[in-house]
Amino acid sequence: MLAEWLGDLLGSVLGGMVGDELSERRSAKATSKQLAAFAAGEAVTVPCALREPGARWRHGALRLVKGQAAWAARFRKAPEVTLTRRAATPVRARRVGAVEAVGVNPNLMVLSYQLDGATLELAVRPRDLPIVGRVLHIPATES
Repeated sequence: MLAEWLGDLLGSVLGGMVGDELSERRSAKATSKQLAAFAAGEAVTVPCALREPGARWRHGALRLVKGQAAWAARFRKAPEVTLTRRAATPVRARRVGAVEAVGVNPNLMVLSYQLDGATLELAVRPRDLPIVGRVLHIPATES
């Protein structure tokens, strides 16, 4: 009984560590492929959530090309939101808060931008920050 329990415990710990390592490698490989495609002039799309003042998070994708990022909703017809490095002024970067984690993945980074007098928030995966940084300034992280 004790041997079984120790075997299960050891398997869980080692399995988790190996799984995490494989996930990190896969993530790094995908990011480097995206960066290479972007450098070659191709458009790159990353999953992203967007929130405007007083609204809920809307899930969609951020299409990145040299000079601009265009967010489009995933399911509903909604107007596309276009950001450029000049028009979008970085405000701050932060982790997803506990309350808003109900509507958006808590592992995402929230990037806030000032655009046309309003604050716009984008929630992106931390692994996508290097590619987003090629198009938009990444705001300073909140402490």
